[in-house]
This record gives sequence, C-alpha cells and structure tokens, in this order.
Amino acid sequence: MGHIWDSIRRASAPRDDADRLSAFKHAHGKDASRHLAEHFGVSRRQAQRWIKEGRITKAGERAEELDALVTDEMAAADALANASGIDFGHVDVTYGKTGKSEGVRKVGFFSLREPVTAVVRQAMQSMEAGDHETGEDLMAQAALMAYCMNVGEEPHYLSKALYVSNFRTGFHIV
Repeated sequence: MGHIWDSIRRASAPRDDADRLSAFKHAHGKDASRHLAEHFGVSRRQAQRWIKEGRITKAGERAEELDALVTDEMAAADALANASGIDFGHVDVTYGKTGKSEGVRKVGFFSLREPVTAVVRQAMQSMEAGDHETGEDLMAQAALMAYCMNVGEEPHYLSKALYVSNFRTGFHIV
C-alpha cells in the first residue's frame, strides 16, 4: 500500500457508530439490515432502527464487532461517496509515476464538481473492490485535475506528464 492510500484511509476512518453503519449500508445496499441482523442475532427491524438512528443500542461489545465488520475500503468508499469537497492540501509531484521530483504544489480545498467528481467516483469503486493501486492513481489524477481547475487551466492539462506521489499535508474529506 502506498502513501496515498494511507492518507485516504486516515481521512475516512469512521469516527463513531453512525459512520460505521453508513459505510456498512453503503457496502451492502438494500441487504444491509439483513446482514446486520444475521451477524448480531437481532431482528431485521432492530437492525433497521440501528441504521436509521446511526447507533447500536447496548454498544459495548457490539461496537467492537461492528468496527470489525467495516473494512477500511468500505469506510473510504462511503466517505468519498458522501463528500462535497476534498482538501488535498500540499502534494508531492513527480514526472510520471516513478520520475524525477517536480516539487510541491498547493492544491488546497476543492469543491467537488465534474470532471473531478467522476474520477473520485472511479477511485471509490476501485478502493471498494480492494484495488488500492488503481484507486491511488485515480486520486492522484483527481488532485492534479483539481489543481489545474483551481489555477484556471483545463482539468487534464498536467495529468499526462505529472503524478502526485504523496499528499504531503494530509488529505481531508468534507
């Protein structure tokens, strides 16, 4: 796993049961309450209430079980699916994927809009499938596209020559 996946994983880590349940629901869709009910040995209606309320009653051990059910990939996909913006911060840039360093660029905050949203969506799907390398490449491309759009260039202006190798100052999903 690379630096970019680590940044995304940290930024999308569930903070509470509501985040965990949201990620679980995102991953399992209509069957989320059925899977939750079967795992915890409760009625489907009880599982539906937990999802709606964003918390598991009688948390204790169950919170730890829920935490174990929600993978990093589920959490990242859910966070990116619900994002309205991303703060890419400062990024390390190289020529190509393994080329010479081209220094640091400040991308900063980017309010998600097309075509960057489409690339983030593709990255989300790759990460959800466990393909971190493709997800990282797509998020690197999204960061460069956001940079170009923030400075008034065409979105694909730099994405053919440069590659974001690291989110230097972090990565925040809004």
